[in-house]
Amino acid sequence: MRRRRPPTVSKFFVGSKLALTVIILVLVQTSILLKQAEGQNVSNITTGGGIWELLLTNAGIPSMHSAVTRYGSVVLLDHTNVGAENITLPGGKCRNTTYDLVPKDDCYAHSVLYSPTTNTVRPLTILTDTWCSAGQFVSDGSLVQTGGGYEGQQKVRIFKPCSTNQVCDWVESTTQTLQFPRWYTTNQLLPDGRQILVGGKAAFTVEFLPSNSEGLVKLPFLQQTNDFEDDNWYPFV
Repeated sequence: MRRRRPPTVSKFFVGSKLALTVIILVLVQTSILLKQAEGQNVSNITTGGGIWELLLTNAGIPSMHSAVTRYGSVVLLDHTNVGAENITLPGGKCRNTTYDLVPKDDCYAHSVLYSPTTNTVRPLTILTDTWCSAGQFVSDGSLVQTGGGYEGQQKVRIFKPCSTNQVCDWVESTTQTLQFPRWYTTNQLLPDGRQILVGGKAAFTVEFLPSNSEGLVKLPFLQQTNDFEDDNWYPFV
């Protein structure tokens, strides 16, 4: 099976500026909603015209995944194998891993928290690769993020959002791990509060998180629809 290669550093950064601009333009909707809540003038919206406004020219990372929290802040995630970002980890923190392609001693943040109210970003700490991972908000408002590339394939990460005057960060779970390596998986919240994780690269099963002692469940449809390009990644659920 052919594996899709990660982008080279040079190719990655050629498109990073455009990616950042697009991400921030999308995030302006959050800012507009907040302005409406504060009673600020957004007459173009009420008349159906709509507006675009560039709030921030550089978020520090090009975002692969974005998620809006219940506080209106936005979690941005990149992956960890691209080398230097435009924002460093706080307090001189660094990641040391043999899995990283570049560099081995990585002192850069690969996740940030964007606040539309203050128009600022704050670096967050991701320790394992989140390349083409998956995630879902759970009932308490936490973002549960799973899988990814390399050493992140069976990881479970939790981000419990906080208000702008508090400090919150990613926590890599020490009690939960995926039963199968998952990359390009789909996560869906269930009525009982658990998540169902469906498929992924060479993953023709589903599993539950937490598992509650339930093992992997084979889903033949995933294997039947698989082809040499692995076009059934991120299945619709």
